Amino acid sequence: PTPAPLAPKDAGPESWPAFRGLVSGSGGGATPGAGPSSKPPQARWSRRCVADGLYLGSPVVVRDRVLVGLSLINALKACGSIDCHSLADGTLLWSCPTRHPVFCTPVVEAGRVYCGEGLHENEDSRLFCLDLNTGKTLWTLKTRGHVEASPTLEGGRLYVSAGGDGFYCLEAASGKVIWHHLCGHTDCSAALGEGKLFVGTAYGDNAVLALQASTGKLLWKQSQPLPCWGHPALSPDGRWLVAGRGNGTFGADDPHPAGAVVAFDPATGKPRWRRKLPDSVNTSLVIEGQEILVGCKDGRLYCLDLASGRTRWSAHCGKPVLASP
Repeated sequence: PTPAPLAPKDAGPESWPAFRGLVSGSGGGATPGAGPSSKPPQARWSRRCVADGLYLGSPVVVRDRVLVGLSLINALKACGSIDCHSLADGTLLWSCPTRHPVFCTPVVEAGRVYCGEGLHENEDSRLFCLDLNTGKTLWTLKTRGHVEASPTLEGGRLYVSAGGDGFYCLEAASGKVIWHHLCGHTDCSAALGEGKLFVGTAYGDNAVLALQASTGKLLWKQSQPLPCWGHPALSPDGRWLVAGRGNGTFGADDPHPAGAVVAFDPATGKPRWRRKLPDSVNTSLVIEGQEILVGCKDGRLYCLDLASGRTRWSAHCGKPVLASP
C-alpha cells in the first residue's frame, strides 16, 4: 500500500532529513542527545540494488520514508536514479531516473526532495527538485559541472556546490539563481553560520574560503598545500571551523600520501592549528562538544581535541575510511 501523503512539515523527532542531519548544514553531524547503545543494532530489512548498481551517498530518513541516490555504472552506460523507499519494509515507492550517476545525498524539506547528479567526469549535470510524495520533477537546474555534494538549505535558499562550475545560491521554491560564484572546483557541502558559507576547493586552487550567504561575496580565503575535499564543519557555538585536506581521492591513492585537519577562526579565516595525518581526509568532520571525529584514508578513525588538534584516540577500521562518521 502507498503511504499517506506527508504534511508540508516533514521533519519529525526521528527524521534525518539531510546530510549531517541538519538542513541548515551548520552542524558537524552529531545526533543531539544520542547516548551509547547497550545492544547491537538489529537489521530490519535490506535492499540490494540492481546489477552494476552502487549506493555511493548517504540515505536520509523522513518519517516513514528513506531517500537515497543510486548509480549504475558498467561498460555500456553510466546513469542513475533518486529513489524513495518505505522505512517499514524497504519497498520502492518511486524512482526518478537521472542521466548521470548519483553521488549526492538528498535534502528533504516541506514536501520537496533536492538532489544532484554527476561524478567528476560529468560537466552537464543537474540539480533536481522532486515532490516527496510522487517523485514528480518540479524543477531542475543544469550546471556546467557535477552536483556531488549534498545541498545546504536554510531560509528558503539552497546552496549548492557544482564542481568546476563553482557555487550556486538558488531560490528553493523555484530554482531561480540568486547568485553564482566561480570560486574554484568545489565538491563540498557548505557549513553555514553567522551569515557565512564555508567551503573547500581543489584541483589546483586548493583553499578553504568563506562566502557571504546573502550575496556570494568572498569574505576570506586561505590557500592550502593540498586539495580540500572534506566537508568543513562549524562548531555549534560558531567559534571553530575545521576542514580536512589531502592528496588522495575516493578512487585513487597518491604515491606519497598526505593529509591534515586544519582549524580556523570563522570570522577572519586565521588558522589556529594544523594536525598532520598519514593520508587524505575526504569526508565530513563531526564536532561533538570539545571533540572532532575524522575518518582518514589510512584506515583509522581519529578523535581530535577541538582546541588544540591533538589526538585523543584513534581506532583502526581495516580499510580506508571514506564514509562520514
